[in-house]
Amino acid sequence: MKRLAIVANDIIHKFIYSGYINGFDAELMEQHGGWMADLHRGGDGLPINKNVRITSIVSADAETAGKIALVSKIETIAETINEQILENCDGALILERDGTIHLELAKPFLQRGKFVYLDKPAFTSTQDANKAQTISETTGAVVIGGSALRYSDELACIKSELWEEPPLSVMVTGPGPWLEYACHMVEVLTVLLGTNIVNVGGVGSSAEGVVTIKWASGLYGTVQFGPKMSGFTVYATYPTQVRRWTIDNGNNYYRNMATKICSVIESDSHDAWNDISAVVNVLERGTAFFIPLIT
Repeated sequence: MKRLAIVANDIIHKFIYSGYINGFDAELMEQHGGWMADLHRGGDGLPINKNVRITSIVSADAETAGKIALVSKIETIAETINEQILENCDGALILERDGTIHLELAKPFLQRGKFVYLDKPAFTSTQDANKAQTISETTGAVVIGGSALRYSDELACIKSELWEEPPLSVMVTGPGPWLEYACHMVEVLTVLLGTNIVNVGGVGSSAEGVVTIKWASGLYGTVQFGPKMSGFTVYATYPTQVRRWTIDNGNNYYRNMATKICSVIESDSHDAWNDISAVVNVLERGTAFFIPLIT
């Protein structure tokens, strides 16, 4: 049995991965899960992998941690990472909303060579990403992270259809601010167009704006983000047409992400650093173009 700890101060995706990995009590999920209960409704409530289980939650938010533990039968709740959790767990799910502290939360597990999953954005600076990679390469820690959209069946279909003829450019639109939500769109572009990025530009603020990305191939990708955008939509331009796709099956991509977490911690053979670094590079370089909001 592989044992995991959820680690976060402000826990994002509270009932999603715990529900898939541990299973859940349907009545309690409806009571406490909020919008996340929608993803599990109608499911059998059983774990997706009997060999992997979340056994601990580390969070200063004891109330939220207690509800998650109740819904998915997690045995241990602690306010801080302690020796017992580090000894008893094979890895951690860093489900912290604030990507600027992901390295701090992950470091105790990385230093012991344990598996780490980092929710989006995996990191917000290349400095933090490089530090984490250096530690992991020294200790043998296996790290994955970023947007669950990467594992969407819809995105896999889009990638196949996108290249039926070479596109001239690709744009991805979606809701929310740059670091917290546009990271999804950046990751979608790296899945579709690769990680060999040579230039990044942008205009707007951290709340809404447009970021352009150029690949070594000469292709351009664009991310348009902000509160006026709805859903995740991919547009590709061709010499004679524009094609449009949506990525909106959350049950699919979150479940696939949870399945990936389980398969990687079981196999201990995965290298995601190229993918993580490419996304973090764009997030950091895009931020440099934004102007502060006037309040």
